[in-house]
Amino acid sequence: MTSPATTGPVLAELRPSGRSYGAYALPLVPLAAVLLVVRLTGDGLSLGGSVAVAAGVVAVAGVVALLYFRGTSLVLTPGALVYRSPLARDRVVAPGDVSGGVLVPRYRVLNGPESVLFALLGHDGRALVRIQGVHWDAGQVTRFARATGVPLTEVPQPVDRRDLRPWCPGALPVAERRPVAFFLTVLGGTLLVVAVLVVVLVAAGV
Repeated sequence: MTSPATTGPVLAELRPSGRSYGAYALPLVPLAAVLLVVRLTGDGLSLGGSVAVAAGVVAVAGVVALLYFRGTSLVLTPGALVYRSPLARDRVVAPGDVSGGVLVPRYRVLNGPESVLFALLGHDGRALVRIQGVHWDAGQVTRFARATGVPLTEVPQPVDRRDLRPWCPGALPVAERRPVAFFLTVLGGTLLVVAVLVVVLVAAGV
């Protein structure tokens, strides 16, 4: 269902960049495929079968990436910013809900490559919309962020979560804002699933 705020003229649109993602991911694909073939052949699968499995994995990953790239966008209209993703429902942000934005073109997660981070913050300091990753082009994100017209805090120097957390924790995802709590939550959930699976198997007499 659409609203008048989301059906006006498109002022700006942002999509993931296949070029930015390809520059990072494509060199890793052959290496990952070779490692998978080596592992499968070491487990007793024939070379031909191992190559076929690796090719299938690469093909499926490519299709998933294509669907994500084609289905993800940020669209700016006069009455709203709409974040569309194939993984979730559309998120509509009204201008009055936004207090400001944070733009970090050179954000680093742990020891990973630098990537752009952009977040629109609500009046409570939490992120209403957040994008981050090597699949976004820093130049395109910068132009889109400035086109929104919101008060924008730009951080040009390289930073990580330790730099942002003291003054702008809302721009960070929970995994980086509270890494220990997030890890314990994931670990607890995993152990719970394993425990339930064990109980089911025991009850089934397996």
